[in-house]
Amino acid sequence: MQYLILITGVITCIPVIYTLFPKFSIEKLNKTPYEAEKGFYLQHWGVLCLMMGLSIIYVYVNPEFQTLILTMAIFEKLSLVLLVLTGFLRFKNEFYKSMLPTMIFDFLCSIFYVYIIL
Repeated sequence: MQYLILITGVITCIPVIYTLFPKFSIEKLNKTPYEAEKGFYLQHWGVLCLMMGLSIIYVYVNPEFQTLILTMAIFEKLSLVLLVLTGFLRFKNEFYKSMLPTMIFDFLCSIFYVYIIL
Protein backbone atom coordinates (compact mmCIF):
# COMPACT_ATOMS: atom_id res chain seq x y z
CA MET A 1 0.00 0.00 0.00
CA GLN A 2 2.83 2.39 0.83
CA TYR A 3 4.40 1.81 -2.59
CA LEU A 4 1.18 3.05 -4.22
CA ILE A 5 1.47 6.23 -2.18
CA LEU A 6 5.02 6.67 -3.48
CA ILE A 7 3.95 6.02 -7.08
CA THR A 8 1.00 8.45 -6.92
CA GLY A 9 3.31 11.06 -5.39
CA VAL A 10 5.82 10.71 -8.22
CA ILE A 11 3.08 10.89 -10.86
CA THR A 12 1.61 13.95 -9.12
CA CYS A 13 4.98 15.70 -9.64
CA ILE A 14 4.93 15.25 -13.43
CA PRO A 15 3.05 18.49 -14.26
CA VAL A 16 6.18 20.38 -13.21
CA ILE A 17 6.92 20.08 -16.94
CA TYR A 18 4.47 23.00 -17.36
CA THR A 19 6.74 25.11 -15.18
CA LEU A 20 9.93 24.11 -16.93
CA PHE A 21 8.64 24.06 -20.53
CA PRO A 22 5.37 26.04 -20.66
CA LYS A 23 5.22 26.67 -24.40
CA PHE A 24 5.96 23.04 -25.28
CA SER A 25 3.52 21.71 -22.69
CA ILE A 26 0.60 23.89 -23.70
CA GLU A 27 1.08 23.45 -27.43
CA LYS A 28 1.97 19.74 -27.49
CA LEU A 29 0.21 18.28 -24.45
CA ASN A 30 -2.88 20.49 -24.38
CA LYS A 31 -3.02 21.13 -28.13
CA THR A 32 -3.83 24.81 -27.63
CA PRO A 33 -1.91 27.93 -28.66
CA TYR A 34 0.51 29.32 -26.11
CA GLU A 35 -0.60 32.55 -24.46
CA ALA A 36 1.45 34.26 -21.77
CA GLU A 37 -1.49 34.48 -19.36
CA LYS A 38 -2.42 30.83 -19.79
CA GLY A 39 1.24 29.90 -19.47
CA PHE A 40 1.58 31.80 -16.20
CA TYR A 41 -1.27 29.92 -14.55
CA LEU A 42 -0.14 26.55 -15.85
CA GLN A 43 3.41 27.23 -14.68
CA HIS A 44 2.03 28.01 -11.24
CA TRP A 45 -0.08 24.84 -11.35
CA GLY A 46 3.06 22.86 -12.20
CA VAL A 47 4.83 24.19 -9.10
CA LEU A 48 1.81 23.38 -6.94
CA CYS A 49 1.67 19.84 -8.35
CA LEU A 50 5.37 19.42 -7.61
CA MET A 51 4.86 20.57 -4.02
CA MET A 52 1.82 18.32 -3.52
CA GLY A 53 3.63 15.37 -5.09
CA LEU A 54 6.68 15.88 -2.88
CA SER A 55 4.37 16.06 0.15
CA ILE A 56 2.75 12.75 -0.85
CA ILE A 57 6.21 11.22 -1.31
CA TYR A 58 7.07 12.49 2.18
CA VAL A 59 4.16 10.41 3.52
CA TYR A 60 5.96 7.35 2.16
CA VAL A 61 9.09 8.31 4.11
CA ASN A 62 7.34 9.60 7.23
CA PRO A 63 3.87 8.03 7.69
CA GLU A 64 3.06 9.97 10.85
CA PHE A 65 1.84 12.86 8.67
CA GLN A 66 -0.24 10.58 6.45
CA THR A 67 -3.69 11.77 7.51
CA LEU A 68 -2.86 15.47 7.27
CA ILE A 69 -1.06 15.35 3.92
CA LEU A 70 -3.44 12.91 2.23
CA THR A 71 -6.42 14.97 3.41
CA MET A 72 -4.86 18.05 1.77
CA ALA A 73 -4.18 15.99 -1.36
CA ILE A 74 -7.81 14.83 -1.48
CA PHE A 75 -9.08 18.42 -1.40
CA GLU A 76 -6.53 19.56 -3.98
CA LYS A 77 -7.22 16.68 -6.33
CA LEU A 78 -11.00 16.87 -6.03
CA SER A 79 -10.80 20.61 -6.71
CA LEU A 80 -9.00 19.87 -9.96
CA VAL A 81 -11.59 17.19 -10.82
CA LEU A 82 -14.38 19.72 -10.31
CA LEU A 83 -12.64 22.44 -12.32
CA VAL A 84 -11.79 20.18 -15.25
CA LEU A 85 -15.20 18.52 -15.31
CA THR A 86 -17.13 21.79 -15.24
CA GLY A 87 -14.79 23.35 -17.81
CA PHE A 88 -15.12 20.35 -20.10
CA LEU A 89 -18.91 20.27 -19.85
CA ARG A 90 -19.09 24.00 -20.48
CA PHE A 91 -16.51 24.50 -23.23
CA LYS A 92 -15.69 21.05 -24.69
CA ASN A 93 -12.45 22.37 -26.18
CA GLU A 94 -9.07 20.68 -26.72
CA PHE A 95 -7.60 22.09 -23.52
CA TYR A 96 -10.20 20.45 -21.29
CA LYS A 97 -10.17 17.25 -23.32
CA SER A 98 -6.42 17.02 -22.77
CA MET A 99 -6.93 17.42 -19.01
CA LEU A 100 -9.37 14.48 -18.71
CA PRO A 101 -6.65 11.86 -17.99
CA THR A 102 -5.32 14.10 -15.20
CA MET A 103 -8.86 14.46 -13.84
CA ILE A 104 -9.37 10.68 -13.85
CA PHE A 105 -6.01 10.09 -12.17
CA ASP A 106 -6.76 12.65 -9.46
CA PHE A 107 -10.22 11.19 -8.87
CA LEU A 108 -8.80 7.67 -8.47
CA CYS A 109 -6.07 8.97 -6.15
CA SER A 110 -8.70 10.69 -4.02
CA ILE A 111 -10.66 7.45 -3.63
CA PHE A 112 -7.44 5.60 -2.77
CA TYR A 113 -6.41 8.22 -0.19
CA VAL A 114 -9.84 8.17 1.45
CA TYR A 115 -9.53 4.38 1.70
CA ILE A 116 -6.10 4.70 3.35
CA ILE A 117 -7.22 7.37 5.83
CA LEU A 118 -10.33 5.49 6.87
